[in-house]
Amino acid sequence: MIRVFALCLLFVSCKQPKSGLLQNGGRADSIVNQIGNRVNKYLIMENMDSLGYFLDSIKPTIQNYNDERVTLSWILQKAQQVKIQGKNDSLRYYMKLASNVANSGKIKGTHLLNFYSIYGNLLIGQNLRDSALSIGITAYHLSIKLDSFRYAETCQDLAQMYANLDDLPNCRKYLFEAWKNRAKDPDQIPFIAGTMAAYYDATEQVDSALYFLKEFDKDTALINRSELHAWGYENAAYFFTKKGDFGKALENVLKAKTIYDQSQNKDISILFSIAEVYGSLHQYDSSLAYLDSARLLALKKQIYPLVKESWKEKGKQYFIRNLFRQAYTALDSAYASYEIEMDSSLRKHGRELETQYSVREKDKEIKSLAVTNAASLKIRRQQKIIILSLIISAILASFIGILLWKRSQIQTKVREADLRQQLLRAQMEPHFLFNMLSVLQALIRSNDTEKSVLLLNKFSRLLRSILENARKKFVPLSEEISVLESYLTLQTMLLENKFEYIIEVDGALQQDAVLVPPMLLQPFAENAIQHGFQGIQYKGVLVIQIKRGFGSLICIIDDNGRGIHQPSVKDGRAHASDITRERLLILSKQIRSRAKLRIIDKITLNEGQGVRVEIEIPFVK
Repeated sequence: MIRVFALCLLFVSCKQPKSGLLQNGGRADSIVNQIGNRVNKYLIMENMDSLGYFLDSIKPTIQNYNDERVTLSWILQKAQQVKIQGKNDSLRYYMKLASNVANSGKIKGTHLLNFYSIYGNLLIGQNLRDSALSIGITAYHLSIKLDSFRYAETCQDLAQMYANLDDLPNCRKYLFEAWKNRAKDPDQIPFIAGTMAAYYDATEQVDSALYFLKEFDKDTALINRSELHAWGYENAAYFFTKKGDFGKALENVLKAKTIYDQSQNKDISILFSIAEVYGSLHQYDSSLAYLDSARLLALKKQIYPLVKESWKEKGKQYFIRNLFRQAYTALDSAYASYEIEMDSSLRKHGRELETQYSVREKDKEIKSLAVTNAASLKIRRQQKIIILSLIISAILASFIGILLWKRSQIQTKVREADLRQQLLRAQMEPHFLFNMLSVLQALIRSNDTEKSVLLLNKFSRLLRSILENARKKFVPLSEEISVLESYLTLQTMLLENKFEYIIEVDGALQQDAVLVPPMLLQPFAENAIQHGFQGIQYKGVLVIQIKRGFGSLICIIDDNGRGIHQPSVKDGRAHASDITRERLLILSKQIRSRAKLRIIDKITLNEGQGVRVEIEIPFVK
């Protein structure tokens, strides 16, 4: 899943000071409440630019009011804004300001508890897990001391911090403590349920995770929170996918999309989720359609990492379907998107620096020397990023160059193999033709006109089929059997029924749909007739069986001739065996699946006289 619990964590991390907790200073509480409500609207709409403009516009009013609680609330809101925008340097600046105000000694009681709760989540965002855990424990004990209705929330925060440290026992302990006390703060129920689902996901207890998602969806506090309903459906789809129930996964993810569409929220992650479910259902055309929609929306919003990810996912799906050319094109587009992403990241980083320095200059909280030193440090860091980007780009370019070179080499080898295959077929065909022409010549000399004409007619039809098949890499099994049967019929006529043949084909095979290399069985049938039945005093029997194996086609040519233990017979059969063995080797390279050839002298197995040839080729349709 592209997004698992992301929306829930957004609401958890972007907490607002709760005015109901403030016990003194009603006017200050009203301002804090108004700021929180306004900020929440911008967060739901994911409009960070408007949020930043609003907070900057009320900054002079906050400064003139000169109340530490209001000031701290504004700083925390600003810190959360720049956190969502990914401005880490600005985030550290506002976190330091918030810490200074909170530790001034003028913030106490529930106001301090509110600071701890938000500040701990900001520390998690900075990957300062140990510091976040320390703050979380402090907030937990303070909530017990104050008997605050935020007790469930502090338990849930502490559970999340332990989860980030992979301490699942403690995570479970505080999660169940939060769930037990959820009635004290109903607004936290969906977030506690979401974290419970995340915990059971980490412990591979999918059914338990689905149970809490259902509890989450039952919560009456979500009636007017359609985005949280959509979040619940989307994550239910994730768990059904883990269970392998892709039908229910698709049902839930489409419900989530319907909610987003009704709220006119162009959500990119839901498109990725739908694409993934369709991919799991092997409905690749639908999956690719949603990946394209996600990519177009990401381009519109200039979210270049998602553009890159959509191309990479398309490349994987094309690769699974053995569409290697399309897969290569998609990966090439992913690389191009990566370059755009890098360029955009550098420009964004430059704008962040400019904004940061402007804010510091206006507030007069950093001296000019500190600004100069910070600027120099940032420039050096930016230079390192640029150098690193160039190195990565050079490595990627080299990698793609190697791939192109290898691709060219592979194409050349395949072409060489194809030419060799055609040459080998050309080597086999004259061997058969010369034998037939010799027989015709003998019949004509003996003035057996009727038999010569009959034989010539059959031979001409057989020759036409052989010449047509010689230009093909593969022919239908039915056509190969027809040519083989024509050949054997001619041989029985020429040898005056000195042998008989039987061709057995597995009834489960669709002969017109199965493909085999042309003239694959005829050389071994010819060897049995020309060498195996030569000089025997009994009637020869040639049995040809064709049946389906496990992912392969098995062909058996069995005769009751002299075998190959006699030198003259062995020498006669060796040439055809070597050629066919080489053909099968080339075939194995072309279709990347091994073909096998076994020639068995039955006398070595105490099965009587004769030779059994077993050919196993990959099943090709």
